[in-house]
Amino acid sequence: MNERMKLLSSIISKLRAALPEGEAALWQAFIKAMSEAFRCEAASYFKADTEHRTLTLQYALGVCAGEVTDMTIGYEGVVGSAAINLKPIIANDVSKSPEFCDKLDKSTGFQTRAVLCAPVINTGELMGVIELINPQSGSFTDADMELAGFLCLSVARAISEMRNSP
Repeated sequence: MNERMKLLSSIISKLRAALPEGEAALWQAFIKAMSEAFRCEAASYFKADTEHRTLTLQYALGVCAGEVTDMTIGYEGVVGSAAINLKPIIANDVSKSPEFCDKLDKSTGFQTRAVLCAPVINTGELMGVIELINPQSGSFTDADMELAGFLCLSVARAISEMRNSP
């Protein structure tokens, strides 16, 4: 089994283990698994409010996680671009990215260098956006973006099934 398949299998196993604990536990397990899998300095999930076009940082991991949870932003920055376009996006050098918004960095003192954002979509509806920040390797790849997109689709289905089960 190649490394990507092992990674995929590991994340799906972690999600299955979290299912009985409820939606919050599933999101937390997903963020943690994504952060570990992509070897990131920080990771987060922004819940989308499509009516008001806002994103609320609901779950976060990393040194500043406690400072940013529950912060709400408009559809701005790289995370907002993923929400608007409903497609994953990579900015491997945020200083050169026109989409990058440093609002959260300024409020926390954190320094984002590279980011991968992927929308979490279920049956065409935006649930939120996953943000992976500062991979140990220094940059994200197209293969990372593809895998993140697939995993976001998988968690969206799991959450939808959880919400619709008796």
